[in-house]
Amino acid sequence: MSKISVSIQLAASADRVWQMVGGFNGMPDWCRSIRNSTLHEGGRVRRLEAADGDIIVERLESFSEQERRYSYSIVASPLPVTNYQATVQVGPGEADCLVEWSSTFYAAAEDEDRIGAALRQIYQGGLDDLKRALGA
Repeated sequence: MSKISVSIQLAASADRVWQMVGGFNGMPDWCRSIRNSTLHEGGRVRRLEAADGDIIVERLESFSEQERRYSYSIVASPLPVTNYQATVQVGPGEADCLVEWSSTFYAAAEDEDRIGAALRQIYQGGLDDLKRALGA
């Protein structure tokens, strides 16, 4: 099993950051690589359309407003991974906060480094987009 984690320190309150990143359907509002998000199954499943046309379907596994955290799994994706579980979490802070995007997954041994690097790049790009969207 592979594990990756990317984080960013933002000059914004945790409440403000969570307001933007905490909605399971809100990725197009802050992540430039996601063009569209549509909820299904009562809001538990989102269908993401990436800017490059790829379709990713993800299932919300857990959500905590109090802890400012949600976890999701991949239902369908062009990435050759299995048992993918990711978490987005906003740490506490009045003037600034830490946002972490992490995941665990299985990939074929020969693909593990490549997939890990691709996911790190996706997460870092998304967090950089979040920083721009917040002006933080």
